[in-house]
Formats: sequence, structure tokens, C-alpha cells
Amino acid sequence: MAGKSHVDDSVIERRLRPIYDWLDNGNNKKAVQEADKVLRKQPNLHCASVLKALALLRLGRNKESTEIVNNVVSEGTSDDATLQALTICYREMHQPHLICSIYENALKLDPTNEDIISHLFMAYVRVGNYKKQQVTAMMLYKLKPKNPYYFWAIMSIVMQAHTTKDSVSRKVSLQLAERMILKFVNEDKIDSEAEVLTYLYILELEEKYEDALAVLDGPLARRIVQKMQNFMPLKRALYNTKLNKFDSASIIYMDLILEQPDNWQHYVFFVDTILSMYKRHVNAPEGKADPLQEASQFLTNAREKNISLGGENRSPFLGLLQFALKLKEEGLHEKIELVCGNVTDLLFDYIKHIGSKMCCYTDIVNFLPLVPKEETSTLLERVFNLVEKDANGVPVSINHIFMHQIGLQLQRAFGKEDFTETAEDIVKFADRLVHFYQETSQFCAHMATTDIKPNDTYLILASHYYFEALSHLVTKISSSSNEEQKEFSSFASNTLVKLCCLLEHGIEICKANYHLKLLLIKAYNLIGATSASYDVYERLDMKQIQVDTLGHIMSLQSLDTGHYSCASTIFSTTLKFFMANYKDTSDPLIMAYKFGSLCRIPECVEFRERLNNSLHFATVTAEQMILELTSKGNSKAELEELMEQLDVDPANEKTVWDDLWDNRDLDVMVSWKPGDKKIIEELKKETFSDDVTLLNSMVNGTVNGACEDETSLPATVMKDLIDSLSLQIQDCDSTKKRTREISQIPIQGPDLARIHLYAKGNHHKCILKHAEAVLRIYNCTVGSEGLDAWSSDVIKGLNEVFDQELSFVLPHLDTLQVLPSSALPWLNTQPLGHISHFLQTVSLILILF
Repeated sequence: MAGKSHVDDSVIERRLRPIYDWLDNGNNKKAVQEADKVLRKQPNLHCASVLKALALLRLGRNKESTEIVNNVVSEGTSDDATLQALTICYREMHQPHLICSIYENALKLDPTNEDIISHLFMAYVRVGNYKKQQVTAMMLYKLKPKNPYYFWAIMSIVMQAHTTKDSVSRKVSLQLAERMILKFVNEDKIDSEAEVLTYLYILELEEKYEDALAVLDGPLARRIVQKMQNFMPLKRALYNTKLNKFDSASIIYMDLILEQPDNWQHYVFFVDTILSMYKRHVNAPEGKADPLQEASQFLTNAREKNISLGGENRSPFLGLLQFALKLKEEGLHEKIELVCGNVTDLLFDYIKHIGSKMCCYTDIVNFLPLVPKEETSTLLERVFNLVEKDANGVPVSINHIFMHQIGLQLQRAFGKEDFTETAEDIVKFADRLVHFYQETSQFCAHMATTDIKPNDTYLILASHYYFEALSHLVTKISSSSNEEQKEFSSFASNTLVKLCCLLEHGIEICKANYHLKLLLIKAYNLIGATSASYDVYERLDMKQIQVDTLGHIMSLQSLDTGHYSCASTIFSTTLKFFMANYKDTSDPLIMAYKFGSLCRIPECVEFRERLNNSLHFATVTAEQMILELTSKGNSKAELEELMEQLDVDPANEKTVWDDLWDNRDLDVMVSWKPGDKKIIEELKKETFSDDVTLLNSMVNGTVNGACEDETSLPATVMKDLIDSLSLQIQDCDSTKKRTREISQIPIQGPDLARIHLYAKGNHHKCILKHAEAVLRIYNCTVGSEGLDAWSSDVIKGLNEVFDQELSFVLPHLDTLQVLPSSALPWLNTQPLGHISHFLQTVSLILILF
């Protein structure tokens, strides 16, 4: 019963029901009014008070809400409805640690309440306090001896081992968890599949694979009834492999391949096992069968059997190719022809059978390096000969469209296009692909706009060639005479406009093809057309984790081009996702404990931590703070209120830079050009390092520096921040030496790190100079130096550094192009970036003063 009221529970429930209904309907004002009515009748009804606080919180009246919640908590309550309402309040306040406090206090009032202890355990799950989880779970088990509670304690111990960096502590924790389970095994108390799987998981962590095999072969295995059919064989094969019993493992994988001939993972594991066997076979006595020959015979038989059955399965065709690839990786090149046969023939055979499917190229792309250079032209000729065309050279059906596209994709992958490396020839070849796209559209007319069209690949390929031509043209423009520059510029502008129009047309016809949308965003970003780019970004309709993995394509570009309303919208959406991450990842964790999916808990925790430590999250948070500080603070009072809302505390800044994750997905855009993958991987590492440097600079210099004045922080803290800013300037200067040509970055790669553009403008040095002036003013007016220490040279120094900043940015205004006929790649983006950084710098300087 809430508060000290002794009114019947049914009466209380009837009075509270309208408040719940208004909250569920989103009418928070009505919920407040209804709560006030109830509280007039029962002032001590805690649940009504908390529900009112929740409604006020959702109305943005945070102070009133917090005051009510604190009053209820201070009085203490063990009522379940009140505690649940408080839990919701604290979740929406993003203060999960306080949920633990209210249940700890409730437990003192009712120490034997199973529900309260259970909720306390789940509260600790939310904050990841594994030690207290263990204690609480054992408290539950002693109160109510149920197996789930006991295994909650065991899993809490496992999670302590999972998170510790001390190998000794990890070993001790896992041994304790194993002993606790063995106690149940010996007492024959194991009664569910989840408990057996938890036991296996712990044995795997301890690398006790013999014991794990014994579990699979013992009576406990009978408890495993709900897993997929091949779960037990796969586990046996894994444990045998870990124990170097490769013969046993290979036999299991062979049986699995015979049972499930199109399950690709079986082939991958089988080949890895065979190569491990071969390494031992080299030193084995003579007369023992060669595992490579046996594996070759087995994979060949599987392939021939598949062909005899119509060749519907893909994996049997790829088995020998995977074998050849692994032999090459192990340096056994001389064995490939002997064991696997002619790789080119194997690839062609696969294309012949599967080339009429959209997945064909992605299946074989990893095996293309196996084809000798002298055989690539022959392979291409054989593939193109499979395509049936009409009198105009256009494929005659959807199946032949796919086959033709395979040939074109291989042509690009091998670098065997039939044109020279001039921009004009590249554009002509792209125009031919557009012709194929247009002529084959008749085969897709019956398909819905939400279906990916078979002929879309022609347009995607053409777009890649147009981008390549633009890169060539930009290089030529920078190294040509004035007359040639005009000619190349006109050609580049026309090509860029053509590219954008074709992609817009393709998206209109096929709304589901995200490749076209990503390419169009890239094209618009090249010329700084943020409004158009944002429109396409909206049509991508990214959900959940995609906000993190793909957010890099648009969020910061909109900021650097000065489109602040667009940037603010994207930042808001991004931060909503990350702030909801706590709830969205905590609920699955709680469900995992409740329903016994204990082995999934480490995965959920790792996923949550990876999101919490996302570089994109940290960068957007810092940029959002700067954007709000520089655009919404129109007076000192507004600025102080804004700083309080942003909760910026330079003295307590504790970002762990080494824990940041790069979650960008750079593989989502297809790439056919050889060598691109390696360049993209290098760029990903470089840009990640540079972005961390810039973020560190923003947090320690820009954001925290903007929050300094003589009333908020002492001079010592200001001095520390100036020192930190000086170090960040050195880091920024060091990045100038690692610049790349923008035109040489693959279209699938990340944008050039923003720190390069920022470092060129010397914005940090300007902020540093003004921060030093603020500190000097503070020391002369409030500090011990006195007014006699003031010098007019300070103002002169500020004027000089600001004039340098101004003289750097003004010429960029003249280079901006606004007409499509004069739009060139990267011509607008850099000047807009410099202007945006300059305006941001000026705003931060004004805040400092």
C-alpha cells in the first residue's frame, strides 16, 4: 500500500488507473491534473506523487519532477507500484544508479520480499555491478532455493571474470563458477538446457575442452533439446579441434557436409581442419594417407553430386575454391593445381551454374586473386560468351542480365576494361553502361518500386566510372593551363550533373536500392549541396544501429558546410538513439537473466559498451554542445542556463580515449576496383586516429574552454585548460604532414579527416591567444597581479592573430560556386569548411569574453 494509507487496494488502483491511461496516451497535462485530484483526496499516496513527477518530467519541468521524486524517496516506500514508477522516472532521467538505491532502501523495510530482491538484482544488471549482482542472487537463492537464482549468481561471477583485466582474478572467478556448477551436477540438481549450456560456456572460457566433451557425451547432454539440429556435432568438432584431434573433427565436418550440403560454414571449418592435419602430416611417418588428397577427393565428390542433382546448391561449387584460397594463404602455391585443379575452370564453372543469380559476384570475390593474370582475359571472354544478346548487344532476359553484369564486374575487378585511362574514355564507357541500364528496364517494368531491380547494377557500375573520371579531371585541372582548365572544368561539371540526374532517376524508379542513395549523397557532398544530400539521407530511412554505422556519411558534412539546422536535426536524432541505448540494451540483458539465455549476456554487454564508447557518439555529442553554445546563447543568463543543461564540467572530464570504438561500416558500399579494399582499411585507421585527436582537441580545448569565465572556475583550472589546448595544437600541427589527395580516396572510403582542414586555419591558436588574454584579465582584476600588470600589448596581440585568421578565410568566399554549370568536385566543400570553422571560432571567442 502506498504511503501510510490504509485504503483498500482496489480503490487505490481505480483512482490511479486514469493517470496511467493519460500517461500511456501521451497526454501529460491531463495526467498531472488527474494526479492532483487523487493527491487532494490522499496526500500520502506515493504512487500518485511519482506518476505526477513522471508527467512533469515528460513536460520538461525537470526541477519540479526531481523535487517530488526526492521527497518520496526520502520518506521511503516498499510498495511495488511506487517502486516501478520511480524506476521509470530514473530511467527517463538517465540515472539508473538511483534505481539501485530505491530498491536497497525498500529491502531494508521488507527484507524477505522476493520481488524486491529480484528487482534489486535487475537494477544492478542495468548498471553492470556484477559483484552486487552475485551477492543479491545468493540472497535470493537462500530465501527461495530456485535454480535460476543460483545460476544468476554463477553468471554474475562469470561476468566479473569477463570484465577484469587481471588474469589471476579471471582464473579464480571462473574456477569458482565451475565449482558452484559441479556442486549442482554432483547433487543431480541440473534440470534445464540453459544450465547445461552455461556449464559448457564456462568450460570453454577455461579451455577445458576434454571436460566439455565429457559433458556432451554424458547424461547432461539429454537436457539439450531446443538447440538447432547440428549444435551438438558442431560443438564436438570445435572441442576436438581445440584439442588438436583434427582427424575426429574432420570426420564430423564431413558428416555435416553430407547432411547439409549447402551450409557454407561446414566447408570453411572443414578446410581449416584439413590444413591443420596437413601440418602434422608433414612430420608424420611415411605411409600415412595425405589429408590434402583425401579432402580434395571428398570436396570433388560433393561438387559432382551437386551437379548431378541440378547444381542448385552454391557451397559445393565453392568448396574447392576455399581449399585453394587457404592453400595460397599458407604458402602452399605448388599444391593448388595438384589438389584443387584449375582454379579458373572452377570459377567459370561456378559462374556458369550460379551466374544467373544476383549473389554470384559476392560469392566469388574473395577467390579472384587465385586467377593468374595471364588467364583473366580468357576467363572474361568465356563469361561474356555465356550471355545471350539481341541485335543491339543487349541481354535478352533477366538471367542473362545477371550473367552480363558478372562479366562487367569481373572486368573492373581485373582492371581489364576496354578503354584507356583518359577521363573521356571512362565517361564513354560509363555511358555505355547507362545505355544497358535503360534498354533492360523493360524486363523490370512489372516489379514494384520497393524491389531492387536486376538492372540497377549497370547504373551503380556506371556511377563508379563517373566518379573515377571526375577524379582524373580534378587532377588534370590542377596541373593544366588556363585554357585547358576551362575545358576540363566544363567537362567535369557536365559529368557531375549527369551523374546526379541519373542517380535521382534511378532512385525514383527503385526506392529500395540503398547503393544508389549512398552514391547520390556522396555526389551531392562533393559540391557542398547539403540540402539535396539531406533529402536523400532522409529517404535512406536509417534505423537503430545504422545511425552509428552509417551516420558518418552526412552528420558532420552538414555542419562543415554551414547547414546548421540540418546538422542540428541529425545530431538530435543520433543522440536520441544513443541515449536510448541504455534502455534498449538493458532490457535484453534483463530478459536474458529471466529466461535463462545466460550465454548471451556477455555479447549484450559488449554490444552496449561498444555503442557507449562509439567515436561517432562522442563526436556528435561534442559538436552538438558547441553548436548549441554558439547558436543559442544570446545572453549571459541564457548561456549559463545552457551550460547547466549541457552539464559541462572541465575539471571532471574523464573521457577514456583508448576505449573509443570506430563503428563505421565502410563495406556497405560495393567496390570492384582492385586495391580499393586495402586503401580503405588504411584510411579507416588514419581517419579514426585523426578524428580522436580532433575530438580530444574539441573536448579539452573548445568545449571546456568556452565554459570558462572568471566566475565559474578558478584561474588554476583555466591555466590547466590553456596548457591542454597548447598540447592539442601540437597534435593538430602534426596531422598536416599526413594529408592525402582527396581525389585519390576511393568513393567507398571515408571522407578525409576534418582535422586537416581545421589545422590549416590555425583556429586553435586564435582561441588559445584569447584564452590567455582572459586569464590575464582575470589575474589583473581579481587575482594578485593587479591593474598595474596590464599591458596594451595584449590587445595588439589579439588584433594580430584575429587579422591573420580573417585574412585566411576571406579569399575562400570568392571561390564558392553556386551554379550547376560551374560546380566542381570538392570546390565548395573546403571553402565552406574553412568559413564554418571561422564562424565557430569567433563565437567561442565571444563566449570566452
